[in-house]
Formats: sequence, structure tokens, C-alpha cells
Amino acid sequence: MVIDIPTVKKLKEREDIQGLNQALIHEDRHIRKEATEAICELADKGIYDRSSLRPLNQALKDVNEDIRWNAAEAIYKLAENDVYVEASLEPLKDMLTEESEYVRWNSARALRALAEKGVYDPSSIELLNRLLEDDDEYVRWNSARALEELAEQGVCDRSSLDLLVEILDDPDQDVRNAAVYTLRSLAKQGITSDESIDGLIELLDDVDSDVKWNAAKAMETLSREGLDISASIGPLNDLLDEHDEGVREAAISSLKVMAEEGISSKATLNTLNEMLEEGEEEELRVFSAKWLKKLSDIDMIDRSSVRPLASALQSSEASVREVAARTLLEFSKKGVELPPQVIELLNEALNDGEEEVSITAALTIKELVTKGIWKKESLDILLELLDTPSDMMREKAIEAVEAFAIEGGCTASVLEPVMEALQDRDTNVRISAVSTLKHLAEHGISDKAAIRPINQNCLQGEDEDLKERAVMTLYVFAEQGIYDEASLDHLAALKNQPDKGIRRKADQVIDMIKSQKK
Repeated sequence: MVIDIPTVKKLKEREDIQGLNQALIHEDRHIRKEATEAICELADKGIYDRSSLRPLNQALKDVNEDIRWNAAEAIYKLAENDVYVEASLEPLKDMLTEESEYVRWNSARALRALAEKGVYDPSSIELLNRLLEDDDEYVRWNSARALEELAEQGVCDRSSLDLLVEILDDPDQDVRNAAVYTLRSLAKQGITSDESIDGLIELLDDVDSDVKWNAAKAMETLSREGLDISASIGPLNDLLDEHDEGVREAAISSLKVMAEEGISSKATLNTLNEMLEEGEEEELRVFSAKWLKKLSDIDMIDRSSVRPLASALQSSEASVREVAARTLLEFSKKGVELPPQVIELLNEALNDGEEEVSITAALTIKELVTKGIWKKESLDILLELLDTPSDMMREKAIEAVEAFAIEGGCTASVLEPVMEALQDRDTNVRISAVSTLKHLAEHGISDKAAIRPINQNCLQGEDEDLKERAVMTLYVFAEQGIYDEASLDHLAALKNQPDKGIRRKADQVIDMIKSQKK
């Protein structure tokens, strides 16, 4: 087959890799150049063959500069498609010292792609180090990225540190970013220095958001490696009200990791409090409340956050109210005292137009009640919510009412709405309702009229948990001389239950009722 430029174009159109491989070793440099470009274009489309590697490696040594850098690009693209061979390393290394910047950066990029596949030569580190000082920004960027991947592979040298620190203030943002990535990778291998840490901290004030994000993530990496980066707390705090969401998240995530490592500052909480209480943007207030909760998970918590969280319950934005309510719930679980004013706001939140806010308010009130903290107004609102159409809202409302009953915070006025809840369509609501009646009875509040709906709506159901709770409630009733003989038949029917506990408890109630009749 006679190969010329038009032929190469046709070979590319036919996706004839074998024909293009022949063109790669043609004596005409124009044809060889056209063939390398064709291989690259087809690889971009996912069309390639391992047989191209040998002629491409030969092309890496071509006398023509354009062919060499095209071949390096083709090696890079094939490696990205998991097609590579170790024999490419040596010629690519040689190309790192080429006069053409195109050849240098393409060879560095190809070496990075091979390193990602676990194919590398440690001797390339010295050559890549030199290129960090190259006049061309693409060369510097690709060299730093190649060093980064070598470090990720565990192949690294302290000799790269000083040079990487030097390009942390590179005029090109991509180069600065690449330097940060590589310093992070080196830190994972235990290679760092005071100068590199200081340089990374300075980048937290970079003009470019991507660089700031990357520097913040670097702080997280350094902290995980056990390094003292307490000097970064102030700059990281300054990033918490950044317009860029990614930067904010990276900064607070790093601060959280530092706190987990024992390095924290109340200034972080103060900043979040100010953002929540004084911020005008919904996004920032949600961010603040959310992270106050996450920090409380690691016991980084302060009562000073309660007031701004309480004020956020009155926000016009549902998302802010919801996150604030969830955070207050977490605070309560952590033992942070919530003042009476907060309970009043939670009562208002029970009737919030946003269901998630109301549900979280109910959960928070329930948590407070278990600590002996409540207001009667809360109970009244919760009882009203037993008529809401939302199954989940009714479920959380009755659970909170049950907490009141356990703590002795109810009067006989709750009996009627709780008994009505025994007929609820939702099984979980009925479970909490019958349990609430048990706790009320334990505090001397009971009504024989509750026995009939317990028999009909609880003992006859299929849910074992519901049956067990119902039997236990009837037992407490019977102990107090409150029973209905109709219960005997319903309880006797439970003898066929597979759950031994239910059968045993049913027998006990039957015996209790019979003894009461004597």
C-alpha cells in the first residue's frame, strides 16, 4: 500500500489502526506527523490498539520535534485508556531536556499518566525538579503534576520540597495549584518542612478560589499527618464567609479535622455564630448552622451558639429554620442548656409551615422533656398535632407526648386525645399512644374506656411490637384493678403468637384479671 497524506486521512476515517501504525514509521516526516495526530484523535474517541505503542516509542526519538511531542501526547492518551508499556519511560525522560517547551510539557504529562498506572522511573524526579523552574508555565504545571503522581505512588524525594515552595507564588494559578497538590502528596509520605507549611498557609489568602480551596484541603492533609498547623486557624476562619461554597466547606472541614487532632479555637465558633446571627445570605446562615451541628459531634461546642441558633428559628427562610432546629436538637442531646425563650420558639416551630422544621422541633422538645425541661404550652400544641394529616408529624408528636407522660408532666386532660390516637392509621402512632397510656397509668392517670380501643386496635393488629406494648399497658391497668373481661378473649388469642415474650406477658395479664375478679 502506497502511503501518502490523503491515505493517512482515509486510514483515520476508516479507523484503521494497523494502517496508521505503518504510517508512523514512514520515511516521510509529514506522513509520520499526520499519523501521530491521527492516533491521538482516534484515542480521544476511544479507538486504539496496543500495537501502536512500539511505533510510538520509536516516534519519541524522531528527529522531528513535532512528531516527538505528538508521539508523547499519543502515549499520554493511550495510557489514559490503560494502554501503556514500560519501554516508553526512557525516551520520555530524555525528552524532558528538549529545547522545545511543547516537547517538555508533553513528555512530563505522559510520564504522569504512566505513573498513575504504576509505571515510573525514580530517576525522573531530578529531571522533573529542574522543570519546576522552567520559563514555560505549562512545563512547570505538568512537571509538578508528574511529581505529585510519583509521590502518590510512594516515589518521592525531599529534593522537590524547596522548589515546590518556590512556585507557590507562581504568577500562574494552575501552577500554584499543582504545587499545592504535590506538597499534599509529599506530606502523606511524611515529607514536609516549615517553609512548605508556611507557604501553604499564605495561599489561604490567594486571589484564586481554586487555589484557596486546594490550600485549605492541604491543611486538612497536614493535620491528619499529625503536623502542627495551628497558625492556619486564623486564615481558615477568615475563609468561612467566602462567597465560594467549595472554599467555605474546605476551610471548615480542615478546622474540624484539626479539632479532632486537638487543635481548635473558640474563634471558629464565634465566626459561625456571627455569620448565623448577622448574615444576610441564606446560604451562609445554613452553612453556619450546619457546621455548628457537625462540630458539636466532636464536642466542639459552646453555649454562646444557642442565641444565634434560636434567632435562626425565626428566619423567613425554611432551610435556615430547619438546620437551626436540627442543631439545637443536637445541642440538647449534648447537654447544652436551652433557656425558656428557646422553648417558646420551639413551640412556634411546632406549627411551622415546613414539616421538617415542625418535626425537628418536636424531637427537640422531646429531648428536653427527658431532661426534665418543659412548658405546658408545648404539650398542648403536641396534642393538637395529633390531628395533622402527616403520619410522620403525628408520630413525632405522640412520641413527645409519651416523653411528657414518662416524666409525669401530664394531667387527665391528655387521655382523650391519646385514646383517639389508638385508632390512628399509622402503626407507629398507635405504638406510642398505647405506651403513653401505660406511663400515664403508672402516674395514676387512667381511664377504663381506653381498654376497648386497645383490644380492638392494638391486640388484633399484626405488628408484634404494638401487641407487646398493648399487653404491657393492660397489665399496668389490671394491677390497678382496671380491666375489661372482653380483654380475656383477645389475650387468649395471643397464645398462638410466635413471640414467647408476648405469650408469657399475655398469660400474666389473664392471671392478673382473673385474680382481680375473685
